[in-house]
Amino acid sequence: MKNMVCLISDQHMPNLLTVHAVKPDFLVLIETDRMQKKNAAQNFLKALETGGLAFQVKNKHRIYHLLDENSISAAKNIFQSATSQYPDAQWIVNITGGTKPMSIAAYDFFRSQRDAVIYYVPLNNLNALNFTDGSSIKLNYKVTAKEFLAGYGFSFTEESEIKEGAVSEQWFNTSLYLVSNYNNQKVTNFLKNISRISRENNRQGRKNGLDILASDGLKWEDRDLLGHILTIFPTIKENGNLITGKLTAPEVCFLTGGWLEIFVWFLLSRHSDILGIWDVHLGYHIGTNGSNAMDEMNELDISLMQDQTLCIVECKTGEQKHDKEGNVLYKIEAVKRQFGAIKVKSCLATTSDNMIDKKTNKMKKQLEMRAAIYQCNIVLGDQLQKIANEYLENPDSPELGVLLAREFHLTPEVRS
Repeated sequence: MKNMVCLISDQHMPNLLTVHAVKPDFLVLIETDRMQKKNAAQNFLKALETGGLAFQVKNKHRIYHLLDENSISAAKNIFQSATSQYPDAQWIVNITGGTKPMSIAAYDFFRSQRDAVIYYVPLNNLNALNFTDGSSIKLNYKVTAKEFLAGYGFSFTEESEIKEGAVSEQWFNTSLYLVSNYNNQKVTNFLKNISRISRENNRQGRKNGLDILASDGLKWEDRDLLGHILTIFPTIKENGNLITGKLTAPEVCFLTGGWLEIFVWFLLSRHSDILGIWDVHLGYHIGTNGSNAMDEMNELDISLMQDQTLCIVECKTGEQKHDKEGNVLYKIEAVKRQFGAIKVKSCLATTSDNMIDKKTNKMKKQLEMRAAIYQCNIVLGDQLQKIANEYLENPDSPELGVLLAREFHLTPEVRS
């Protein structure tokens, strides 16, 4: 029987990756008062369960409560109690988590145990170093966003307004057209009118779709865009220089900004292998474990995993007149902080020009500095347009992957 000791702390990834690598039969979890109040051990078990490892059942784990997290002797007493319960087990211990006295106690206790293996995981989560014989094992398991978030007490509620499965190639082609023409005044006018009618519907309490009447004055000026609209929305009809008909809520969501989310999601998904990313999702919401409660701050436009950490992409279109100071960066940082993870990457993809200094035609200095402080990468409209045009010219262009990696800062780490 192979037993593994995990010292529970705020960061569950080193333990989770090591469990997947060594595949123990039984887990011994050491939890302090502070971690117990955060439900850390249960969150860790939930993360393992999410990844298909059913250690949450009673005969697969035991949680020991350490009263004094700074006492080496108290920690050793727990290790002695645990090992005496299973005298014939092979012991593996991960000393990465817990407090420093707990790690010292674990190392000192288990180095004298016959056949015990002691692992430590560096910050990059690439390898587990074997302190017993100086070797190492690679931590190659690809953690999903669900597992990553479960360990911090969160879960996907999967209440996306536009389901990934409903996004057809035609929807992407329309989003591609909109990105490549985001600064075309005719296209901009059409999208503004859609947003205007949508806001009016919301004020009147009609949020389940959009009824476009000739009286709304929804004019089209761009024949190519009209072709896309008539193709993907079969209930829309051409009526002279106006369009009429009904749009569902997901269709309204697409035309009022969802097109940029689909554009980014589709391309990142398609190029995930060469970008070194995986588990790319569109429009997921986050709730706490065991709860479907959610609010606006908990919506992730796009989420993905790279180098065993979560990456989130926020997408913004339109004029964004209400956010001249770039407060969206505060929102993105707040979302990152609520997870409590050491490493969460973030990016803002925007076709709005509210971040551009009209005098220099470059990003406003104060926003550039704020983005650097928050370590949030910003991809502006011109960069997105360049990516769209490259795809239109050659969907299989090798340059496309290079562009995506550079603009979204997704160059994969070199794994030794």
